[in-house]
Amino acid sequence: MDDQVIFAHSQDEFDAMRARMTDLCDVNSVLPAWPFRGGGYAYTYDFLTILSRGFGSVLQYIASECGDGGIEIMGWGRGEALDYFGVYPAFAIGAESIKRSYELALSADRVNPLNRYNVPEDMFEGIVIVGDSESWCLYGDRDWDVVLIWSRFPLDLEPQVHKPMTFEDFLSPLRPSGPGNDHSIWRQLYSNVRANSWNA
Repeated sequence: MDDQVIFAHSQDEFDAMRARMTDLCDVNSVLPAWPFRGGGYAYTYDFLTILSRGFGSVLQYIASECGDGGIEIMGWGRGEALDYFGVYPAFAIGAESIKRSYELALSADRVNPLNRYNVPEDMFEGIVIVGDSESWCLYGDRDWDVVLIWSRFPLDLEPQVHKPMTFEDFLSPLRPSGPGNDHSIWRQLYSNVRANSWNA
């Protein structure tokens, strides 16, 4: 894989990326369910942080630690992919260029026959990212303003540009409480994360 962002241009390419992600994550999962296939080390961020400038360096660090040759990113919106985005919302990035190319890809408005606006940082309502080492996976949901990173081994994310939230922050009364401000649902998400996290 070279330094370019490689977008999915066909249903077959999109389905292949999606299939690789389902080995680690249930892409149809709905919070508060734990979205990953097993337990592991877990780290939490708010959703807008992973769309911000600088988060590519966090992904670059994770990929380097895990020995990835590249990462794959898939997003979804409020409707079927092609109808909503006009393009297949998935792309791959080579490991050497993640820091730079992730930010470029998130701000790309891809030309499409339906003339749909499809900039990922604005349009993605959910996101999954996996490394080809299959050692880690990221799952995010904009409605919950939550991102979970699952890893087979511990990651030192504290020194990175964007630090993860603590599990205490995760239950902060200042944060959203899930759909409809249902605090019981938010507590269930917190409980599920704690139950499946080796570092909780």
